[in-house]
Amino acid sequence: MQDLENVYKVPEVASWMRCSRASVYRLLKSGKLRSIKVGGTRVITHSQIIDFIELRKAAE
Repeated sequence: MQDLENVYKVPEVASWMRCSRASVYRLLKSGKLRSIKVGGTRVITHSQIIDFIELRKAAE
């Protein structure tokens, strides 16, 4: 069985990225950062964060 992936709420991602929650929501709305909805909560998986970082690196 595969281990479940770590998931983070928007405030956790904002803290980690050192930006505001609004900035994270803008990234989500633009599609640059992906997420999933679990119940009524928006969460971002570890691999979605890594994908975002890799795309940003490639854009430089």
